[in-house]
Amino acid sequence: MVDGNSTAWLLIGNIPGARVSGFLQALQCEDGCVVNAVSYQKLLPSPRRVMQETLRQFKNHNTLMVRLDAPGENTAVLSGLIGLGQSCPDIGVTTNKSVQYLEHGELKHIDFQFFGFQWLLLQVEGVLKDFSKENGVEIIYMNPPRLIAAMADKWDCQQRLKLAGVRTPRLLGVVRDMEHLRELMCSNNMWRVFLKPRYGSSASGVAALQIHPSGKWLSLSGSIEVCSKSERLYNSLKIRRYTDAALIEYIVNHLCRDQLYAEQWIPKSRLGNKVYDIRAVCLRAVADHYVVRLSNSPLTNMHLGNSKQALSALRLSSWQRQALDCTVAQVSACFPSALYMGIDVLLPRGSSKPVVLEVNAFGDQVNGSLSRSGQVYARQIAAMKCVLQSTRQGHYV
Repeated sequence: MVDGNSTAWLLIGNIPGARVSGFLQALQCEDGCVVNAVSYQKLLPSPRRVMQETLRQFKNHNTLMVRLDAPGENTAVLSGLIGLGQSCPDIGVTTNKSVQYLEHGELKHIDFQFFGFQWLLLQVEGVLKDFSKENGVEIIYMNPPRLIAAMADKWDCQQRLKLAGVRTPRLLGVVRDMEHLRELMCSNNMWRVFLKPRYGSSASGVAALQIHPSGKWLSLSGSIEVCSKSERLYNSLKIRRYTDAALIEYIVNHLCRDQLYAEQWIPKSRLGNKVYDIRAVCLRAVADHYVVRLSNSPLTNMHLGNSKQALSALRLSSWQRQALDCTVAQVSACFPSALYMGIDVLLPRGSSKPVVLEVNAFGDQVNGSLSRSGQVYARQIAAMKCVLQSTRQGHYV
């Protein structure tokens, strides 16, 4: 070894990309820090070979810190993941479903994207494990690959939270088609539901559906746009509301191809004339900070043009704040090896007991809060130093 305390960083993400560039900028404040960044696009054709070549420069270091970032918002990368996800025998996935070219922003093959990403994560993990054994280099992940995959499977994630006693929306089940969805809603006497792709993120493919018990009318709202010419579905930056029964059925049936599930639609509380939920940005099992997301629609994601407020705007009582903090700690305990995560929390209308809507392995940034990104990344780097110190003292859990 060159230096008994020598530490290096490996970043894997979309390059160019705001997340990777922002983290690289934060690392510039670290004196003598050795860093390498690898893009998913470079990694996809031959992940094991590219990883092995990349890791050669780290052989003389004691510790390698690894940050795996989000693969989204890059059509070429997503298309590559879909290609990998068509047949992933390593994770038991085989399918005969036909795969078509993915257009920018298109809602299609979300399940294949996940399968491909999961397979890629396992390849990266395998190479890093071999490298550690062969060279005696300690590998410390900000978020371990298997934990990232666990959070990306929204259906399994909700089941994990439920088993741990975390309050979550009631799950109706995985939906086969519109007819099956009607049956689920009728049998549960639930006429307002959220529909979510099992492997989706950033509100992609998420929709709020209402059906009158008599069947006289129904409506579906979401960031989903239907192309009138090709009948393809696309992510939209605007919330669209559909009331045509045939079109709604088409949208639901289309989303069901990639595994869709339905959950209880819990009415959100209001701040002024807008509904809101809370994004908890967590670091080492506690909330680093909270962001209140406000919207005129059921969807509160910031990239949809919604607004934000500080948590203080809600004027929570001390016991309400304590309940919120306890919920965050309870969720974090379900993913003990994760350094950071985003947790979306709902304070139901008429109740102060927090309900967890979703957990996001890449939820450390909130759109519209990019001015804080450097601060968040700096605190994550500082937290990794604490993790490193704990491992060297032999008591990191």
